[in-house]
Amino acid sequence: MTKTATLARRERERERAATLGPGVHLATVEMRAGDTYRIRTTAGARLAAVLADGVEPALIDDCLRHGRMILACDTERGPTIVGAVQTTRSVGVDEDGALAFAAKSIRLKAEQTLRIEAGPIAITVDKAGVLRLQGDKMTIDMGTLIRLVSTRVELP
Repeated sequence: MTKTATLARRERERERAATLGPGVHLATVEMRAGDTYRIRTTAGARLAAVLADGVEPALIDDCLRHGRMILACDTERGPTIVGAVQTTRSVGVDEDGALAFAAKSIRLKAEQTLRIEAGPIAITVDKAGVLRLQGDKMTIDMGTLIRLVSTRVELP
């Protein structure tokens, strides 16, 4: 075994054997290898860590990509990632009960059906490509043009 390979193996063993100490610690994720993450605490210690049950891997992968802080502590499994530090506002409901958010683009994706409801009105889209608008009245306000393109149009 080469000297470099031996040093790398010792470093990995040292990371596995290391502990965080009492309490919850702030850290960043530096790398992921399978189910193991290499984290660096704010004090500079580098350790191998696993995810706690209930922590979504996609959340921690997002923290890795964007350099967001995570929370870690020692458990019987060794250093364990128990969550992420939220530093930006999440989508929430205001005091009037309204949900409002803005983005450059919004993509809603559903494997089977996407349904939007407001009182007795609904918009439903299914995986077969059928769009259904349900309600008692429909108003279309267009400033310049309405163009219907279809092989068949039925009006009662």
